[in-house]
Amino acid sequence: GVQLTDSFEEAYKAILVRDRTEQQRATDWNGRYFGNWVRWTGKVMSITDHSITIKQRKETSTFDVSLGLSNDQIDVARQTLKKGSIISYTGRFDQYDDIWRTLYLVQGVILAPPEHLDLGLGK
Repeated sequence: GVQLTDSFEEAYKAILVRDRTEQQRATDWNGRYFGNWVRWTGKVMSITDHSITIKQRKETSTFDVSLGLSNDQIDVARQTLKKGSIISYTGRFDQYDDIWRTLYLVQGVILAPPEHLDLGLGK
């Protein structure tokens, strides 16, 4: 796959917004997103056995992205992250759930621990 520069919002609008037909969304998914990579920054919501969940939109009550991680990356996540941590990460599009409006990324890598990120948001 290739590295896309699409923001989360661009991918969200293409794949998960319900004002587009299932066919339009499937065309974008298969033609642009599936198997390709993105790099985003978001807020950690939970850490599971094999993934972390990440919130990208302030309107979301749970999470927007599930990032599948290797055992090594899960170990890093457990040691350095907690709920509410802001992280930059990369992952490859694997699937989506248009009922829960969730994107599933695999082969995830946490690119920067939260204490090294400056989001320009002040303290």
